[in-house]
Amino acid sequence: MKHPATLKFGCIAVSLTAAAFGAEPEPYSGTCANGAPAHEAKYCPYFEHFDATPGSRQLDIRIKDALRVSDSSATRAIGLVIAIDSYPNMPNGNLPAAKVDGDRLVRFLIENQKFDEVIVLRNENASADNINYFLHKYLPNRATEFNKMARLLIAYSGHGRYGTSDGQTDVPAAFVLSAAKDPGGFENMYRMQEFASAVEALAARYFHVLTLVNACYGGNFFTSGKPGGNPDTFVQRGSYALTAGSSDDFVLSLIPKRGSIFFDLIIEGVSTGEADPLYWEAYSVIGDDGERVQQKGLTRTLALTTYLSSSYAKIVRLNSKADSKFNLSAPWIGPAQQGIAFGGFFFLSDRGNGGTMTAANAYGISPPPSKPDKFGVPDAVVTATATPVNLPQPPSKSRTTEGIVVPPGPVSGIPGRPEIKIFKPPDIYPIKGFDLSSADGEIDWKTFSRENFPRFIYARAAGWAGPDQTFKNRWSNAKALQIDRGAYLKYDYCLSPADQMKRMAHIVPFEPDSLPVAIEIVHPKGESKRQLDCLQTIGTNQAKTGILDLASRIRDHYKKTPLLYGNRYNLATFLDDRSNEFMIWLGSYGATGVKLSGRNPWTLWQYSGTLNVKGVGPKTTGEVFFGTEAQYRLFKDGKGNVALRAID
Repeated sequence: MKHPATLKFGCIAVSLTAAAFGAEPEPYSGTCANGAPAHEAKYCPYFEHFDATPGSRQLDIRIKDALRVSDSSATRAIGLVIAIDSYPNMPNGNLPAAKVDGDRLVRFLIENQKFDEVIVLRNENASADNINYFLHKYLPNRATEFNKMARLLIAYSGHGRYGTSDGQTDVPAAFVLSAAKDPGGFENMYRMQEFASAVEALAARYFHVLTLVNACYGGNFFTSGKPGGNPDTFVQRGSYALTAGSSDDFVLSLIPKRGSIFFDLIIEGVSTGEADPLYWEAYSVIGDDGERVQQKGLTRTLALTTYLSSSYAKIVRLNSKADSKFNLSAPWIGPAQQGIAFGGFFFLSDRGNGGTMTAANAYGISPPPSKPDKFGVPDAVVTATATPVNLPQPPSKSRTTEGIVVPPGPVSGIPGRPEIKIFKPPDIYPIKGFDLSSADGEIDWKTFSRENFPRFIYARAAGWAGPDQTFKNRWSNAKALQIDRGAYLKYDYCLSPADQMKRMAHIVPFEPDSLPVAIEIVHPKGESKRQLDCLQTIGTNQAKTGILDLASRIRDHYKKTPLLYGNRYNLATFLDDRSNEFMIWLGSYGATGVKLSGRNPWTLWQYSGTLNVKGVGPKTTGEVFFGTEAQYRLFKDGKGNVALRAID
């Protein structure tokens, strides 16, 4: 059992009074020189950055979309950084790495994340009184100013104390403040559980709150288990905490000039986009040649946690050969609020030029120090210079991006610029559906309807082998569940458009409330020798004409403009400007596949083929619709190319 007096790199805790919890935020009085509305002048020096002109700058499109706000006056990004590296009353208690953490976090939040204000409490200034002021007065008041639409990040780096309660000694887990003299005492300690209670109170006032704790035994921040939503759902409200380790373990700094392992990995992983590669190009602007001309990304909370866990495991592998006992506790994550945390915090990220787990690789270059810097162990000897590591800079903008302003909300193009296509994270598009075929096997419709309720489904009516035997099942069950439904067929190079139309009319009934029919276009090379022979016989040009002929026949029969469905290669191969009268359904997974040439924007986007949908299976394809409810109604009516009409 660990001695209760042993110092550890931990979290922050404050002695809070009942009045502090129950009182409403006090009215502000006074303004700092930089415009910060501090309650008293003595708090002004702690505002290392403050944007005094909200609404004067262009708000990043990623924030607009996630919070559904129109401009920067409607929201605020606030950071509270608590970094304690000096412990003058405890021999060998200083933490040079904590100073680096503080320096890097401030630059990261201001320069990389574009925070509106950053409050910094260091060493003796990180007193219980100052922490209480910001947690219980300033931050609640600021949230009120922005109608619960502000985002808050709280970060702590410093010593942490292990807590015990065995009937003989009762020492609460705490963050150790700079003036502490007795690690086992109660003075200059900020109890972790009280800090957690303060964060819970703030969670009700902010859109997102994320608390990052780098301290030994930092997992003591968490109280009893609570229900949680999805930390990666960044368009929903929620408060989460992420700690560098468990409630029973040390956390380390192996290379003090990089700071703690925890914050080093976070800053590097977010800045380069490596922490969330699925979303590091979540916002893509594509030119008429199908090539990307602009990209922006996100790092989501759960993805960040997974990245940290993987990086920790890699660091252990890199160092275990030199020290078989070397170990790192996995990071902990959990909701930090009352009730359900439906969504989680997000960082702005852009894909960098580094390799996979660049920051983790740095810890394998040389053996770790014989006595690693443990955030909370006062006898650790650290001689390395605490020099901040330069943050990666975002790639310079290409001249082709000049004048491109991405509209907020669900869009697939820019008004007046039909040659430019827009792809945002699927989360931004509220109208979603699935594509179902015989490949999905038998569907448990009861489970499907209980666990997932999509806006629409598309069911395959016919493939190269003939009618899809599961179509009637999909069609009737979707109707019974009152889910919008549409049908598609795979273009057959061995059949004339007239014969394919006859087949389709026999399988798919004419129903005015059904969605527009889609034609799936697939090049047969590598998939079907028979279809490839037929294509080579008729030639690509005749195949292009045949596809348009079938689309026209479908429009005449079902009285709705059909969709042309395929991946970027197949669409580029078999479509030309003549197809612009029809809608596009693009199948494209991952950041590298999101490309679409020409002037016709996408109407449906099949963004994934590996969704784990209850009642269907783990390899379900998912679609999003490009626009708003009003545009979706026009799409259902099938009166023309709705997506192109929206921007042309």
